[in-house]
Amino acid sequence: MLTSTTSLRSSQPDVHVNQTYTSIHSRRSRDRIEGVSWIGSRLRSGTFTGSRSLTSSRNLRQRAPTKGDCISRYFCYLLLFLLLFPLQTFAWIDGTHLLPNVQPVQPKIPATAPTQLRPPKIGDQRTFYAVEFRNKDQYRLNATLRAIGTWCYIYVENTEWQRTVNARTLASVLWYFEQSTPANSSKGIYQIETELFGLPPNVDGDDRIYLLLLDIRGDSLSQVIAGYFNQIDQRRGRLRDPHTGKLYRSNELDLIYLDTDPTPAGDIEGITILAHEFQHLIHWRNDPHEATWINESLSEFAMFGCGFSPLDHLSSFEANPELSLIHWDRDSADLLANYGAVYLWSLYLFEHHGGTDIIRAVARNRAAGIDGVNNALRSLGSVETFQTIFADWKIANLVDDPDFDQGQYGYRHADPIIQTDRPYYSYPVRGTQQKLESYAIRYLSFSQKVGEKSLSISLETDGKYPYDVKIVQRKNNRLVDVVDLPTDTRGGKVILNFGRLIDEVILVPSLSSQANLIGIGRSTYSYSAQLQDQVRFQTSVVHNPIHRRYWEIIAIPSQLADSPTITIQADGRKLVNAAPMSLVPEQPFFAYSLHLPLSIDPQLVEWTISFLADPIAAGRLQMSH
Repeated sequence: MLTSTTSLRSSQPDVHVNQTYTSIHSRRSRDRIEGVSWIGSRLRSGTFTGSRSLTSSRNLRQRAPTKGDCISRYFCYLLLFLLLFPLQTFAWIDGTHLLPNVQPVQPKIPATAPTQLRPPKIGDQRTFYAVEFRNKDQYRLNATLRAIGTWCYIYVENTEWQRTVNARTLASVLWYFEQSTPANSSKGIYQIETELFGLPPNVDGDDRIYLLLLDIRGDSLSQVIAGYFNQIDQRRGRLRDPHTGKLYRSNELDLIYLDTDPTPAGDIEGITILAHEFQHLIHWRNDPHEATWINESLSEFAMFGCGFSPLDHLSSFEANPELSLIHWDRDSADLLANYGAVYLWSLYLFEHHGGTDIIRAVARNRAAGIDGVNNALRSLGSVETFQTIFADWKIANLVDDPDFDQGQYGYRHADPIIQTDRPYYSYPVRGTQQKLESYAIRYLSFSQKVGEKSLSISLETDGKYPYDVKIVQRKNNRLVDVVDLPTDTRGGKVILNFGRLIDEVILVPSLSSQANLIGIGRSTYSYSAQLQDQVRFQTSVVHNPIHRRYWEIIAIPSQLADSPTITIQADGRKLVNAAPMSLVPEQPFFAYSLHLPLSIDPQLVEWTISFLADPIAAGRLQMSH
């Protein structure tokens, strides 16, 4: 039963909700929540309040003409402008990972929860400690308890009541947190996430979660701190940031902070943020020392699991897909893209490696980062590792084709459209001293729309870390093939029919190391691409004059290419069948070592070298004199 200063118990609030779980995540069946499409949905749902002045683009979107009003010529012009130039939504970020790690001033503070004199009641006033994000200073604010649900208290900063928050806001927050979500009409955020991630902590001895609706201080022009969970509130008394020396006070509550301006707390966007932050609160109990990228990936998945979609985060990653998955730089200009990357990571695990079981296993494993992922996979009996999954994930983000091969290169609940590097159209091409971080990705595109040539691609590394290099082949933006480019420090491949059967080749290098265990690994590499009519080989046979039953059969390509194969037969009987020749370390040629038993006459032995299934050279063994 819900209680409030207003009638919150009667029915579902008049807030537009998409009850179709899968469609909300697929760009093939969704509108972006921006510009006129966003306005249209609000007009249909009747959620324009008109309670705030027209001082920003978001406020323009939140006002609708009342029924029976005559729309002025000015509004018609404005609507036309929005149709032509859609307004962008605020880019929101989570403040949780921006907060300092603190230490108690008095280390031996009791860990038991304080005893409340009485349960809070509607109308109770309370002072909270909040954070100003520009300087990380703490300040005090006064808030009033405005609603009580089965699983939460909702406090509202006094200055925000009837300015950005009203009874309808409270009803919406209560409804989504405790009653219904787009994913499940009979389960709220609390039920869905506790079933998936586990119970939240209980530092205050009260099973209810405190939701504080406030105007979070510290927004920038481009990014809004839309909500946060502060681990300080899980401690006792006074605490200190060991790096800055700043002192902080704990609220000693299971507390989530939700922004009210410019993010409307009761709107779908605000409710999405609530789903995100609730996971952070739960995860503190599961693993307070978790790597940021894992914690944020689970919070992004929490949004998906409740039926909400992080569209802005995904769009940012699509425009900047070359960042490191595991490197979470709080000061980076690419922070929004980091959210999009980790969202796709958790979604990929969910779709391809165990559904909710793998998400639950990662969330509850006490190991951090990559180790936690590997432990979770082993606990489910999987033979896959973080490295092998990452190799498929980076291709899935690019091609998104769930029907190709075994479906490992596609999504069912997302439709990423990755922007590759500026494509090359003229050749030869050479890129030198390219930088790469651990589990960052480059998408290097080479195109040829006319003609029919072979494309020779090579890549050389500095040898610091192992690489995983894939080559994606497409025709008219449809996936044709994905092949590995084997490389130690140097590797090459020839793509036939370039310009006819294949019109785009994308080179996808990434580091394949666990350097994150001691920091972020960095490496450099060079690449080249050129057109050619065909690869030519010079072949020879070298007989060992000392060990006279040994031969070396050598193939020297005109340029670095795929490995040729060799077939050897003696008196019509095959001894070796299409075995790959090995690239000699630090040398630009291939070789095959042959040892003949005494029972075989060398003069009866014939060899044939093939390249891309076509014979290119043949001969007989020769004895040295």
